Amino acid sequence: MRTGKTLLAGAASLALAALAPHSPARAALTIAKAATSNVTCAGGVCTATASDAVLDVDTLKRALRDGDLAVKSGAQAQDIVFAAEFSWTAATRLTLDSFRGIEFRKPLTAEGTGAVTLATNDGGGGGDLRFTDPGRVAFWDMTSSLIINGKTYTLAADLATLAANVQSAPRAHHALAANIDAAADGTYAQSPIPGAFYGVFEGLGHKVANVTIVAPERNKFHYAGLFAKLQNGGVMRDLNMVNFQGSSLKAKKGHTTIWGMAPVVGDVEDSSVLNCTASGHIALQNVDSGGGLVGFAKNATIANSSASTTLAGTGGMQGGLVAELAGGTLVGSHASGEIVLTGSNGESGGLIGWSNGTIRNSSATGAVSGLYSVGGLIGFFASGGLIDSSFATGSVNGQGGNVGGLVGASDSKIVNSYATGAVSDDAAQGAGGLVGMQDKSVIASSYAIGHVDGGTGPTGGVIGVDAKRNGNQITNTYWDLDTSGVSDPSRGAGNRPDDPGLTGLTTAQFTSGLPAGFDPAVWGWQAGFNLEYPYLLANPPQ
Repeated sequence: MRTGKTLLAGAASLALAALAPHSPARAALTIAKAATSNVTCAGGVCTATASDAVLDVDTLKRALRDGDLAVKSGAQAQDIVFAAEFSWTAATRLTLDSFRGIEFRKPLTAEGTGAVTLATNDGGGGGDLRFTDPGRVAFWDMTSSLIINGKTYTLAADLATLAANVQSAPRAHHALAANIDAAADGTYAQSPIPGAFYGVFEGLGHKVANVTIVAPERNKFHYAGLFAKLQNGGVMRDLNMVNFQGSSLKAKKGHTTIWGMAPVVGDVEDSSVLNCTASGHIALQNVDSGGGLVGFAKNATIANSSASTTLAGTGGMQGGLVAELAGGTLVGSHASGEIVLTGSNGESGGLIGWSNGTIRNSSATGAVSGLYSVGGLIGFFASGGLIDSSFATGSVNGQGGNVGGLVGASDSKIVNSYATGAVSDDAAQGAGGLVGMQDKSVIASSYAIGHVDGGTGPTGGVIGVDAKRNGNQITNTYWDLDTSGVSDPSRGAGNRPDDPGLTGLTTAQFTSGLPAGFDPAVWGWQAGFNLEYPYLLANPPQ
């Protein structure tokens, strides 16, 4: 472990959301308050008979009063979508058996001792459980049975019970049975779920609100979050942390109280965090790594997750979603919280502070202020990493370091990505619309349009300082001559006139279609969308 102005903001962001391209409707068996259609029910089993099927929720309730019921999507409907609030009191089992995935858009509640079985990818592939707020699966009785894909889960409806369950079986399957408001718990001095967890935790779409952790000066638990550590193949998923408050008391000089702090997990190693969200605030004094969702992550997979946590303090590494991602993959994720770091060192990124991992189809929109390496997406991007099909829109402000709209400093590969946020520093080491400083790296098919002001330091429309060592490669990469404030077409890089691979375009040229070298299978252009700049087909702005 290592110890301006935003163009897409305000009314423009609302317009983008309204104009965003929509995916075609998918096949599904939808459970709703509507007349049943294309579904046959017999012998305790209801099966879809067409790709567009509906099962009336009242039919479901009547069936469960009489006995167990299985709902099957089959290969035609493929997915099951729960689109109506539903509860039942009988001691019967509801089975949702999906050819592909199951999505909960409304709450499903077993109010008695009822049981639930969920099965995904039964004959198909690529499906998953998904919970769209207020969708969740809740239980009133903790002795109720929950089985997901053949695994039995132990239920808990409060943090004390969850902690006891995890402590007694740290490699087992556990699930949250209800929303939790932890305000009455007071202030925790360490993680509510301390120690290492190696099993599977299923949040079932529930919220855990108002967890407050203030770590003492002397603290042997160096990682803090709802869970302290997730390790060796552990899985954390489908959990929503709301209004997390984290900080540490001042430690003696030369000592760090917390190595990793975040709302969900402080330390994730060789494990996965999936479909989780977080909001709140972390004060970074004596916190080495502060993340909006996860603190320190090594060889981790983080997918389909988001955070709006704000981070502020003196020193340390900070990321809007993850403080440090050492190896591993982050995909389909987003951060929007503001980051403010003051002091003498640190690396700050709207999504990740420091990383050498793979980042795909992800984005950050929060403003970032920092010191050493500051980027709208990643502060320092170390050797071996990849950024692909990702973007940042937040403003970036530095204090004498490397600042970039996407990455502060890069020793790695950036492809099919862009930045729109303003970049500023009174005396930058390097200030660029996309990257502050690059060395031993690749940039391809990317662009920047934000205003760039590096003060007395080298300033470029795309790159502040191109170190040009060990074969830097730049191809088909652009900046806006009008919006960037870098109108000299030779200043794609601040320190190297006419740096090959960097091209300045006027706003009129930029907004008339895809630039040369942009793959139309990756990039889209649409009148009235994304301010008429290119957008990523697999990762459009919302």
